[in-house]
Amino acid sequence: MKAKQIQSIKWILFLIFLFAGKSILFAQFPYYYYDIYMYDLKKGTTIQVSSIPDSGEFNPSWSPNSKKIAHEAVMSDTYGNWYQNLYITDVQTGVSTLLMGGFNGNDVVWSPDGTNLIFDLGWPPSLFSLPVTGGVSTLIRENGLGPDWSPDGSHIVFLDTDSWYIKSMRLSDGYETFIAFEGENPVWAPNGHFIAYDDWYGGIFIVKIDDNANPIGDPIRLTNTGSGPSWMNNSKSIFFTDNPEGQFYIYSIPVTGGTEVKVCGLETPDGNFDACVSNNGNFVAFAGETMPLLKNKLVATPDGGNLQVNIAKNPSSGDFSLTFNSITSTTISLYIYDDAGKIILNQPGIQPNSTLKVGNDFSKGVYFAVICQGKQRKIIKLLKQ
Repeated sequence: MKAKQIQSIKWILFLIFLFAGKSILFAQFPYYYYDIYMYDLKKGTTIQVSSIPDSGEFNPSWSPNSKKIAHEAVMSDTYGNWYQNLYITDVQTGVSTLLMGGFNGNDVVWSPDGTNLIFDLGWPPSLFSLPVTGGVSTLIRENGLGPDWSPDGSHIVFLDTDSWYIKSMRLSDGYETFIAFEGENPVWAPNGHFIAYDDWYGGIFIVKIDDNANPIGDPIRLTNTGSGPSWMNNSKSIFFTDNPEGQFYIYSIPVTGGTEVKVCGLETPDGNFDACVSNNGNFVAFAGETMPLLKNKLVATPDGGNLQVNIAKNPSSGDFSLTFNSITSTTISLYIYDDAGKIILNQPGIQPNSTLKVGNDFSKGVYFAVICQGKQRKIIKLLKQ
């Protein structure tokens, strides 16, 4: 769960803030344009789940019934000081509810029984638990970062910021075991037999554990790059963030090893992070960059590329007929955003030299079509009358 791209973008921002000041902080990363998105593994479509005004949402964690997502929202006050709150967002309605008692919480994770959340707070960070209804948080352990629950809820796994080892802790008596060193972002496999984590220097590892959370044998490297692992519900594959093509997307790889496969992500300048697979195995939640930045920062590739896009009628009172011409065989992805920055349509796998009709059910207004093939990108403004 809760893949965190080097202990999440917020920890990087925290350190920048701590040592260089908030003016540099806000210039480093456009956190306020990030929202939680959900990719449907069966349909191959992406929808925006959260949209909290003037904030950036990260680190999603699914409820056990896969109907809600807990996450954090990063925001700043009128003086430019940043802080974060914990929210729970209903996937169907998109309504985000502030979690009282979770102020400045980070790396939140839902308990297996659905009654509590665990998160880290402060620097040096400590681990706290909180009822999903909100209230008073309870200290679980000092000097802990990036927690996750065991499937039966009896243990947690985390990064010990005293030793900088990954450890597990039995909640009933506080007994701890060593899991791995030079790693972070540990996540427990749904079958309870493995813990995955990413290496400080890049790469996804798994380590087998016994019933008392003691490691069995040495860790096994699955990839040389990537961070922030999240298990598929059958414990047979791992999802994570990587950038082998120069852009951060969500990838997956079998636990038996092999070649990583790109799964999802928005075509935006600063990438996609924090993959988290739903407990029913149908969806991947992630933090993606929302449209407002596209208007200022995302630009089309120069003319002269292989990809050409023609629209039969624009403006249109009905649908838009888009024809995609290219001499290369790489499939094409289409993203359509409304003027508020919400993703309306995500259609991957379009064959070159084909035509697609979209937008018949769009409301009147301005939309932006982003068409991508490999490293080529076209942006077209659409007007629905």
